[in-house]
Amino acid sequence: MLLSSKMDTPLERIRRAELESLRGWFRPGMRVLEIGGGSGFQAAILDSWGCDIVSIDLEQNPSPQQKYFQKEYFIVKPYDGRHLPFDDAQFDMVFSSNMLYHVRPLQEFLAQIRRVLRPGGIALHILPSITWRLATSVVFYVWLAKRIAVRHKTPPAARQPGLGNAPRAPWIQRLARLLWAPPLGPSSSAFAELFEFRSARWIVAFQRAGFEQVKMSTNGLFYTGWILNPDMPIEARRRWSTRLGSACYVFTMRRPETSAPHG
Repeated sequence: MLLSSKMDTPLERIRRAELESLRGWFRPGMRVLEIGGGSGFQAAILDSWGCDIVSIDLEQNPSPQQKYFQKEYFIVKPYDGRHLPFDDAQFDMVFSSNMLYHVRPLQEFLAQIRRVLRPGGIALHILPSITWRLATSVVFYVWLAKRIAVRHKTPPAARQPGLGNAPRAPWIQRLARLLWAPPLGPSSSAFAELFEFRSARWIVAFQRAGFEQVKMSTNGLFYTGWILNPDMPIEARRRWSTRLGSACYVFTMRRPETSAPHG
């Protein structure tokens, strides 16, 4: 059972607001595949809206608590991360939230998404923006300073596993962790993600995989990967997005009704 919005964690509030802004795309009875379901939080919302939802994620997906969710809200089935275990043309929509940037090789996976969509079906993907990447890189140093300050004040016996408690890496690696914000996905660096997170790069990838662009928009929310102000109201995040930019792009693509050569 999905908890009420008043009981959401900070990240759950963001994910709920993100999905609510896209509600017009989800019709009762439509068959939806969610890729990267995590705790099943958004799948549970889609189920409550009347969608016939199937949610999948990697076989060794981290626990909901590790991903800042309270529990597993919906059954999330495991898959291998490369091949979608479904027959052709099974779904009216394929949905993912902050997931596709993890995929390598991307084009082969987009071909899988196209395969399982019915002709005319919608691929709806939420992906981090350049705004998110820049803001998260800047805020990293604020987060790091807070972690160091908290650790300095905490007696060694009371410290929780985390920064500094793992086996010590070579000093050059430890220095690099302090000087540069880490990448979100498998990219070589956060700097490289400034290029990989460009909206134009995603649009080209979708088109090469044979999708037609329906709409490109944003999620209308500002947040960073560190969520230093977890109690910030959603309305405030919306206002900040008009000044600083939104944390995510929203790409709405369609599988053409008729097949056409692509590659």
